[in-house]
Amino acid sequence: MIVDDATKSWEEFKPGDNGWTYDNKSNPMLSANFPLQNRLDRFLCCLRDFKICKIGMIGKEAIPGLSYIKEVKARKGLRLLELPVLPCDHYGMLLPISWLSSY
Repeated sequence: MIVDDATKSWEEFKPGDNGWTYDNKSNPMLSANFPLQNRLDRFLCCLRDFKICKIGMIGKEAIPGLSYIKEVKARKGLRLLELPVLPCDHYGMLLPISWLSSY
């Protein structure tokens, strides 16, 4: 039951958004010949006295001025790619909650 409730909260606040926290198609720091997309990070919580304000992801922007060189296999040997650096290889989740006062 808890997992169903957690899934519903993402769908409630982000309808139509798949919620992938690992996504080598949208994350410019990653490169691959095949799409790898999954929701690796989740929130599971029992909110008896709290409510979810919103839900979102962080770490989707490159760090200005940083890049790295990655070797990738190509038909004619190796190719060097200069890729941006993000805070992590997957996105973080942000879940602000607020207290339900009994007033």
